[in-house]
Amino acid sequence: MDQKFSAIAKVKKQLLDAKEAALMEARTKVSRIEKEIFLVEEAQRSQQVPAQGMFCDLLHVKAFGERLYRQKQDLYESLEAAQLEANACLHHYQEARRDFEKIKYLEEEATSAMLKRLKKQEQLTLDEVALQLYALGGKVR
Repeated sequence: MDQKFSAIAKVKKQLLDAKEAALMEARTKVSRIEKEIFLVEEAQRSQQVPAQGMFCDLLHVKAFGERLYRQKQDLYESLEAAQLEANACLHHYQEARRDFEKIKYLEEEATSAMLKRLKKQEQLTLDEVALQLYALGGKVR
């Protein structure tokens, strides 16, 4: 077979696998951040203002709520960045996939052309053998 296309296809496949791994990692990061946001929102919903007690208890609850709010905002910023990264990885993966498919197509075309040449060569050889047998005309027996 034609080795130049198979070597290129191997390299493109490795590149495609690397891009796919990066895409999966980026999607995992997005998922992890979404889970963290959910947990922070749950903590915000479960937070209760004390009905009685000292004023410092109220200040602690308020400070904790503000910290949760800032944490949630930071997580949303991280989520946006992670989604942009995941989209970029998806774009790179699609490009790598397209390049790999092109090389695979060229490799298959080269293989098909080689098989066609081999079949034609075999047919010519068989025709030559048949012509020689016909020329001998039964002298072989």
